[in-house]
Amino acid sequence: MKENPAMPVGEVGAKMLERMNVSHASLRAFGLHTITYQPHMTILDVGCGGGATIKDLLKLSEESIIYGLDYAQK
Repeated sequence: MKENPAMPVGEVGAKMLERMNVSHASLRAFGLHTITYQPHMTILDVGCGGGATIKDLLKLSEESIIYGLDYAQK
């Protein structure tokens, strides 16, 4: 099966998402610390990939609602 970043599936997909989370860590750390967080924010993560950004946002913005939107062709 060919890897498809647009819709990672199965074991190969899980490994791809894990690699995304690792390879995007420095950019994520830089970007997330440029935001002034307040409690009870509503945040949209577009292109959430492996989900690490959402996990980090949950820690940074107390009691916020965070939505993740990613492209997946069916």
